[in-house]
Amino acid sequence: GSASVPLMVSSGASGGLKQSTLKFQVLDSLGAGMAGQNVSISLGSSTINAGVTFSVGGVATVTPQLVTTDGSGFASVTVTSGSLPTPVVATASLESSPSIQAASSGVAVTSGRATQNAASLSAAKLSIEAFRTDGVQTSLTMRVADRQGNPVPAGAQVNFVASHGLVQGTCSIDASSQCTVNYTSQGLRPVNGRVAILAYMDGEESFVDVNGDNIWQSGEAFYDVGTLYRDDNESAVYDSGLEQTYPGGSIGSFGCAASTYAYPSVDNSCDGTWSDNIRVRQQIIVALATSDANIVLQGTKALSGFTVRVTDTNGNSMPTGTTVSAAVATSGAVCKVLTVSPNVVRNSPNGGNHVIRLDAAIDCITARVDVTVTTPAGLATTAGF
Repeated sequence: GSASVPLMVSSGASGGLKQSTLKFQVLDSLGAGMAGQNVSISLGSSTINAGVTFSVGGVATVTPQLVTTDGSGFASVTVTSGSLPTPVVATASLESSPSIQAASSGVAVTSGRATQNAASLSAAKLSIEAFRTDGVQTSLTMRVADRQGNPVPAGAQVNFVASHGLVQGTCSIDASSQCTVNYTSQGLRPVNGRVAILAYMDGEESFVDVNGDNIWQSGEAFYDVGTLYRDDNESAVYDSGLEQTYPGGSIGSFGCAASTYAYPSVDNSCDGTWSDNIRVRQQIIVALATSDANIVLQGTKALSGFTVRVTDTNGNSMPTGTTVSAAVATSGAVCKVLTVSPNVVRNSPNGGNHVIRLDAAIDCITARVDVTVTTPAGLATTAGF
């Protein structure tokens, strides 16, 4: 057997192919196709339970189909996907010799609509050395899945917007259920160096599928989201007149759950019911970092070492890839630096702590230890402790 569409999307998917033509060929002893043979084709019970049907003249049915082979010996039927992902098992048997059978293989239903709780947005660099430099880039990747954890149909569009600088406006989901764009520093910088980047696409709210049919029904718990906005000031509250909204789907007057699931949602814009028409959304912050560092002692220095907090001059993370090193600067000191942990700043828009571990020699309290922070562009800041 063969299939015109080996991988169909589920009936609830917003795009993709939901029908496939299955073909079975009857051959004689010499391998030639036999015309005019009656073939019975039936769907397996598990396939039927997942909602797959035959499509006969536009009418859905699960009744076995009796099909006559064409001049090349092919018997063809059309199947339509249901709501659940499943292998599609169809068995064909020759009416004149029922023991002669063949089953479909490599045909399946997968892929539904993108769902909110399966979406994520990441950046290769969450802090870039760009507070005063144009043209510095980081890549952003949106990853999505349907509520079964399957890929969404390739070609679905994701939109990107940013509070400052330049971000590619859209990308198409690929076969791995993800897509990537570039952000570039330019134009007016935010005073605090923090850029809000929002990605969104059409999809559905997630829900708890109590009866396992992959279709929301009244009484099943769901996760409500409201009108989308870009939270430029990271307050988790929509500031009317200051922050941009991106309406889409249903708009209500119910309160939205105080959780990261619904973020960012305008207050009191949830509709109180499950919806298959929402903006699936994720927001991240990318820091436009300075090349100069602030290196601040945390607590006190001990024989065994000390901790410093490293940020840029705006209080954000130094650029991703920045290194942190330490060395004893006092001439003749026997104290030694053992490790700096971590010795590279974390991939984050926020600053972090670094532990300078010393060998606890008698002069480790009095000896000066220089901590040096070096950016990817090679600019260094040193502070002595």
